[in-house]
Amino acid sequence: MYKVNEIFYSIQGEGRYTGFPTVFVRFSGCNKKCIFCDTEHNTGEMLSANDILFRIHHFGASGNHRVTFTGGEPLLQLDEELVDLLHKHHYTLHLETNGSIKPNFIHKIDWVTVSPKDFNGEFLEGNRWVDSSTNNWNLDSGDELKIVYQGEDYIAGFLHYSFKYYYLQPCSMKNVSETVEKVKEDPRWNLSIQQQKILDIR
Repeated sequence: MYKVNEIFYSIQGEGRYTGFPTVFVRFSGCNKKCIFCDTEHNTGEMLSANDILFRIHHFGASGNHRVTFTGGEPLLQLDEELVDLLHKHHYTLHLETNGSIKPNFIHKIDWVTVSPKDFNGEFLEGNRWVDSSTNNWNLDSGDELKIVYQGEDYIAGFLHYSFKYYYLQPCSMKNVSETVEKVKEDPRWNLSIQQQKILDIR
């Protein structure tokens, strides 16, 4: 069973797949305490894998076959059983994670977005970053890396990790100009804007 905050159909508002329709499966619970988080961690409904599949099927008439696991931290609950079930029904699976957990089935996820939290700017050799918090950053490769930018001056260290795309995203859309300037300063970064907030949609 999985504790799920909500399942809904919308467009992806962030990162490489901005504008693409997707069914969001938002899990309850997280191992980080970010002040800008948009999930009610104390609420949720206990659902089986088949329950989740049924609710995703509800949106199937549109022809959409993309599902995004988000949270909270989805990897506290997401498992191989649910991944295999949805793949069996021909869904493309995206994951949004803080990177603190690296499951043995990560290779089965079709698109992995890692957005590390609670980093403190301590670097090892070669500007590779190490998280000294309780939950280490264990998933340090994937398809896209997304940093919620809050003015840190050491973020170039993240560019040494193995991702296809690197994004800076304003924190809750409060520092857009500052983030734009940082991207212009180092064009290895791309800008991610929370379009769902601009459009006032879920």
